[in-house]
Amino acid sequence: MQIFSSTRIIAEHANSGIKRLRMLKDVLRINNFLVRDTIRVVACALHNLRVIAIESNIKYQSSYRACAYVENFSE
Repeated sequence: MQIFSSTRIIAEHANSGIKRLRMLKDVLRINNFLVRDTIRVVACALHNLRVIAIESNIKYQSSYRACAYVENFSE
């Protein structure tokens, strides 16, 4: 049961990240399924781009702090 809940939490966080795009929060009154699917794919791509940027920023900051610590320690 714990496996299902942890997987569900990951999926819910991804859905909430995708819904940062307001167009997906509101009711889509577009009847064309191709356009709806394209909007969803673009929202997923933007979410993935944001997640990658946040992760790379954290890695950069942590490596920068480590280098600064080593430089201060060697002086």
